[in-house]
Amino acid sequence: MPGLVAFGRRWSIGSDDLLIPSFILFTVHIIWIIFIVVAIVLDFGEKSKWSQFDCKIQGLGILCTMFSLVLLSGTLEIALAIVSLRGSILNDAPRNGVPYLLYVRLFALILEIVWSVVALIWSRKFYFSCDLVLTKQVMIGLTIWVWFVLGSVLMTAWCVYDVAGRSWVKMKRYQANVKEQEHRHPSFKRSGSTQRNWRQRKVMRQYESSWNNRCRFLFCCVHNSESNRDSFGDLAKLLSEFFRDLDVVPSDIIVGLLLLRKLQRLEQVSIINEKRNNTYEFLSGIAITPNTKFVAMNDAQDLEAYHNVVYYMRYSSAAYGWLWYVIPNGFRGLFNLCSNVKCCFHRYLCNSLGQELSERVVEDNCCFCNVAVIPTMFDPSSFEIVYATYHVDVGETPFFVVVDYEKQAIVVSIRGTLSLKDLMTDLNAEAEPLPLHPVKEDWLGHKGMVQAAAYLKSKLIGENILERAFEMCQARSNEIFNVVIVGHSLGGGAAAILAILLREQFPDLVCYAYSPPGGLLSMPAVEYTKEFVTSVIVGKDLVPRIGLSQMEALRADLLNAIKKSHTPKWRTIMAGVKCCRCFGKSEFATPNDRNSSPAGGNENSSASFNEDLLGPNDSIVSMMMHRPLYPPGRIMHVVRHHVPNDRFE
Repeated sequence: MPGLVAFGRRWSIGSDDLLIPSFILFTVHIIWIIFIVVAIVLDFGEKSKWSQFDCKIQGLGILCTMFSLVLLSGTLEIALAIVSLRGSILNDAPRNGVPYLLYVRLFALILEIVWSVVALIWSRKFYFSCDLVLTKQVMIGLTIWVWFVLGSVLMTAWCVYDVAGRSWVKMKRYQANVKEQEHRHPSFKRSGSTQRNWRQRKVMRQYESSWNNRCRFLFCCVHNSESNRDSFGDLAKLLSEFFRDLDVVPSDIIVGLLLLRKLQRLEQVSIINEKRNNTYEFLSGIAITPNTKFVAMNDAQDLEAYHNVVYYMRYSSAAYGWLWYVIPNGFRGLFNLCSNVKCCFHRYLCNSLGQELSERVVEDNCCFCNVAVIPTMFDPSSFEIVYATYHVDVGETPFFVVVDYEKQAIVVSIRGTLSLKDLMTDLNAEAEPLPLHPVKEDWLGHKGMVQAAAYLKSKLIGENILERAFEMCQARSNEIFNVVIVGHSLGGGAAAILAILLREQFPDLVCYAYSPPGGLLSMPAVEYTKEFVTSVIVGKDLVPRIGLSQMEALRADLLNAIKKSHTPKWRTIMAGVKCCRCFGKSEFATPNDRNSSPAGGNENSSASFNEDLLGPNDSIVSMMMHRPLYPPGRIMHVVRHHVPNDRFE
């Protein structure tokens, strides 16, 4: 960080990323130098071996030239490695000589390629007639190595190629020129910012086009419909905006994560040891704060709610189909599943329910393997399948509807992420108003899951699926049946939004969202869902903690951590590798070593400790442009229980 500028364009690699490849090449070239010296000594050291003069003199000349080129390459590589060690992640001024060393090294590579061709011609001419066995082997080996290095260079250049690199350099030079003019002449102002905005828009368009092509390549199996093309465009725009104005390379992100993880551990220790705050522990199974509320298992109402959470979780799991039932259950699960699978080729004849299932089940396989999971996981006499579809597309997720006579509920179970099309729905994470009537402008939701919920509502209401379910309930029982919507991950987010859309028609509706996305609903909608939606989160599950605003906060923390780092990148990475910690020292000391740490018991609080290391930055805060979204409803957090310490007893 920032990216290397060479050949008039920016590359997605830092000038301090050349340390390891340079050191590896230097080591290999030292070995080749030894081989060349050995070949010269053994093949040309004795006068008796100079019988074939043309062969020997040409071979010696080629070998000596190769020795010079390999020595030059090794010298340049060790120089590149040394210069790459200078400065810090952001302070790249001491590494300004890297591009020039790189130019000379590439020129030396061209000379090596040319001379390897000469060596091949000599080997072809004298391979059988010349007795310089070791020389021929060294030449062939060096030729293979040179072409391998060339292939590696071309592959690396392709991987780190920045499509907007040239425009980026022009934009940065223009911005630097404007700042310099304004600094020299405070009254100097450009006539508007049209030129600057034009350059930025050009870079953004190039990055957006690049992300669009990447998405199309990654999701090449997705049908190229108009709606999918729109989804590709939305996703490309989202990704290009998220990474806008960030002059970072992949290794910078790795370093930032290592620094941030170390900081978070220090902060966690300092918060726990701080006597004046109300935080006791993190995910410990004991009270975290004085306001922590546990599910009271001795209370009949809480116990029933807990049992319902466990019971309906099986429906959300059944929506994933046969594969995700067989994987955890092994051969036993496969054996249990086979008893509910229909015949593949004569499914209408071998089972009386075959034709009836074909009318209720859409786009399952020929054996109804996916829908067979439901009677395998539940007592077949306690439920009845109303409808099941395994059709999947962007914004259209599979689901099934059953009548559960044991719980007196009509259960709508929505599948989570299981395909690339589902992944596209997940990534389409912009905020969009919920399709309510009348529309509430401050009720926003995850765009992809809003589309999925709208699709589910059109199926359930438009095709009278829920109406048929209530008719089946009335035909068998006079009891009142409530609607229960369940789902996991993507299905949990779609279930919560669908519950909002159907709440007006079904006031007693209940929703259980298992591991719903963290960036799902705006706060007004979340407050509304607390009456009928229960979100279940297990431990440190990542999905309920991820949203655009959360990712933007992570981005800001990463950049601030990098800005606070003054050590070379390699040392930070080595400190994060367990077997190499003796070679690198961590950026942050332990809490006991930090006199200014909150853990030391002085006046600094954990908040000031955090601000000291991750202070706000105006340019970073300005990039946080997405409105925060949150998980839906009331949250039940399930954590591992640890034995409490004496101070908590």
